[in-house]
Amino acid sequence: KIRISNETENTITQIYITPSSSDTWGDNLLRQDLANRTFSIFELTVLNGDFFFDIMAVDDKNNVYNIVEERFSNNKKLSISTDNLDAEATEKYKKSLAAETTTETEETTAQPSDSETPPLAAEPEQNQPLPESYVEGFKDGFSAGYSLGYKQALEELNKQNNESNKDQTN
Repeated sequence: KIRISNETENTITQIYITPSSSDTWGDNLLRQDLANRTFSIFELTVLNGDFFFDIMAVDDKNNVYNIVEERFSNNKKLSISTDNLDAEATEKYKKSLAAETTTETEETTAQPSDSETPPLAAEPEQNQPLPESYVEGFKDGFSAGYSLGYKQALEELNKQNNESNKDQTN
């Protein structure tokens, strides 16, 4: 279990937690907004002990906060504060929201002229959910790969510790 508290002046509306080695954030884990000076508890499945995770939070002003490569353990307590504010990520996020709004406005106001032929079928929407079988396959593959890499890292660390202990005794 991980306890994340909001120490910003704003309300946090989104929280994403992912292994540091992942390239994607996944789904928003926050079930309801997190007001200032409140906290939420998240239950994560951690394989083979502790992991390093990244956390991204977005507040009601569209500011982005990042905590990177945080080592999690059971009952970990973290605070999201202005110290975690990521100005570059905030700027990119706000630009992407503005671009989405512009695109949506253009799509709803665009009227075909008399000379234009309307499309025969609607184009597929972007960002449609992936098929469940794809998601499950990805999760299984990710878990197996991450687990194997973690085991190899532990073996290497144990080997280094054993070598270090031998050097100290000689």
